[in-house]
Amino acid sequence: MRVSQVNGVDTMNWLTQRGVSAMLPATDALAGIAPETVRVFVVRLMAESTWGFKVGMWVSALMWLITPIFTVFAPLPAVLLPAGLADRHASRMARHRLYLVRQCAGLLKLVAGMAWAIDPDVRERMTLPPLADDPGEWMKAS
Repeated sequence: MRVSQVNGVDTMNWLTQRGVSAMLPATDALAGIAPETVRVFVVRLMAESTWGFKVGMWVSALMWLITPIFTVFAPLPAVLLPAGLADRHASRMARHRLYLVRQCAGLLKLVAGMAWAIDPDVRERMTLPPLADDPGEWMKAS
């Protein structure tokens, strides 16, 4: 068993999923990303990504986890923040004065936007047709 696995769950993918979900929470006007959609999307994205992208996502997830002390002045990891404070943390992270923090928030938001756009419930709510199944052929070309 790899060090990053706990009870069969890849810890970094779990943390990345939490960070991605926190960047686009549900609102009254817009649906949020379903947890299952985020899980499937992040696992597949990380499996098909280059090492450089994976490292960027892991650094971004770790930055999201440890920065609440600087953004919302809460001495807690981001996974333990209540919903309102977690939303404020994500917002302040995206507007932070340090570029590295903003860049990490931007990468998490980018992935969150892609996961959000493929979510069937979101597409239905926005009266968009469902996406066809991905044939998965782009990996065969490389």
